[in-house]
Amino acid sequence: MHPVRKFMNSRFMRYLLPFLYAAVLLWAYMLFLYSPSVTDEEYAIYSVLIKDFLESDNAPVVIQDRTTISSEYDRFGGMLGRLGKMKLEDYIDQKSVGEEHYRTVERMHREFQKDLSKELIADFLRKDRNRAVIEDRFTSGIQCVLISRKGEIQLSAENRRFWKEFYKRYSDAAGLIHFSRIGFNKGKTRALLYAEFSRASLWGEGTLYILEKHAGQWTIINYSNLWIS
Repeated sequence: MHPVRKFMNSRFMRYLLPFLYAAVLLWAYMLFLYSPSVTDEEYAIYSVLIKDFLESDNAPVVIQDRTTISSEYDRFGGMLGRLGKMKLEDYIDQKSVGEEHYRTVERMHREFQKDLSKELIADFLRKDRNRAVIEDRFTSGIQCVLISRKGEIQLSAENRRFWKEFYKRYSDAAGLIHFSRIGFNKGKTRALLYAEFSRASLWGEGTLYILEKHAGQWTIINYSNLWIS
């Protein structure tokens, strides 16, 4: 008998295998138990953005069922780590956008930076480290269809024409949304998150949003585009 097969059939392995099986089950349970969870407050904010994205469009929207993290969307290498100290030239080339547009964006950038606080940034960056499961608990009144992260990756890898295949599967969809976790200030009256909404390869944007809560309702008060296509 082959030595490996002999070892696997040994009395030692017969005793060890149940313990290994139990350890794997315990690990899976602990992973589920301690995985980050999206709060009701976050779902309320996601719902505000869904309405903002679609405006008067009542078509269903597809949303990835895992929160995105900065390693996927921070296309400028560590830009989020400089939140609050971020310079406009870090992500916009004045020559490529023109003088007038650059000045408009520059003004918006300054206003966005003023609305950030250290505690808001810190909470956002802390939550950004790990993915969390997104469920269909939105309150926007708009039909939301969840797509698994694995399913989206497979769709992208297997089809060079991603959007053509996407609309084959979701023919009535208004587009695809990714959300990050949401950072809050201590009083939970201000929120910061990243979201991206795409309809086609050259029709999408990824944006940092700041929202504020008044009389129990969340409202977008500022935003900064990280990319537009």
